[in-house]
Amino acid sequence: MLSRIVGPHVNHWFLGYPEAVRRTLNLIEQALNKANLPTDTKLAAVGLALSGVDSEENCRDFEENFMKSGQIVTENVLARNDTFGTLYAATDKAGIVVIAGTGSTCRYIREDLSYERIGGYGNMLGDEASGFWITHRCMKLYVDDDEGLVKCPYDTRAVRDAIFKHFSLRSNIDLLEPLYHFKKNEFSSLCKTFSELARNGDELCKHVFRKAGYFVGAHVMAVLPKTDKQLLSDYLVCFGAAIRALFQVLYSKQALVFIVSSVLCAA
Repeated sequence: MLSRIVGPHVNHWFLGYPEAVRRTLNLIEQALNKANLPTDTKLAAVGLALSGVDSEENCRDFEENFMKSGQIVTENVLARNDTFGTLYAATDKAGIVVIAGTGSTCRYIREDLSYERIGGYGNMLGDEASGFWITHRCMKLYVDDDEGLVKCPYDTRAVRDAIFKHFSLRSNIDLLEPLYHFKKNEFSSLCKTFSELARNGDELCKHVFRKAGYFVGAHVMAVLPKTDKQLLSDYLVCFGAAIRALFQVLYSKQALVFIVSSVLCAA
């Protein structure tokens, strides 16, 4: 590896293809700079594993916009969903990928690149076990309890303090600003604070993370009937910031492996 760059998201559903391509090209330029290579270096090929690129049509559209951008960095580009990059960073065999970061998705990917998909529909319809989902669940439990709509069986004070600090709130009504001017990455990043609270014993946060662990296993259970018979000899890859937080809250990787192993055995 010559260089590694961390940058903003490039999901075309939020940005549109032109801005998503612009950000991708900027990341490539930064990577070349960090590797001490000229920014006009012609690459043999560019492989893109991208969130939001979910169909063959999406892949072709991103590739076409990339090649028409005016910055000729390669003559060969291949775009696929981010689950492909996650799996093939671990193995060249078939396997199940569960990603839980800002959002979430699950796929069983075969060696011929055909796949079966569960989830990946964004925060309005899914994203279970993701940073967004964990943050939203904690916030909802606090607000409902505070207003008396649905009483929470756990103390909500620590979650309240974390929400108010993160969004610089003075009262609940100030939540309208981040909710109506929604920035998914900023919203989801509060998950990190909730994971710290859970590790320090906060019962509300522990409850939400247990539910998140359930949904990681549920994604695997949902895709299992669609997989090939040799699945149990293939790979299961779990990836994403919310997955890492889940491991930390459950104290060990074995805890999540137990959840998934139980699903496999039950199936």
